Amino acid sequence: MYCVCATEIRFRIDLDCQNDVHVAINNVNLFQIVNEEGGYELVTKERKWSKVSSRMGYPPTKNVGSTLRAHYERVLYPYDIFRSGATLDPEVSYSSTIYV
Repeated sequence: MYCVCATEIRFRIDLDCQNDVHVAINNVNLFQIVNEEGGYELVTKERKWSKVSSRMGYPPTKNVGSTLRAHYERVLYPYDIFRSGATLDPEVSYSSTIYV
């Protein structure tokens, strides 16, 4: 298993100028905050991704929460599943491909 401690993520910070900004994400911090908020499923169900992004200190723009969600889903959610000992149900349709 590989260790992913920080990842660079891109999102639009200025909606008027549409400037792309590259920001480093602390994956450990993101993982801890999501777990403190109740885990991936609860954060997604209750739409708390903007709250997660504000707790991480990112600006309150429209797409930062959804970008963090997509990043968590792609990078950290497989680790979360592995850590919990759960398995993915092949009959369930997931919003994106998850490699475990």
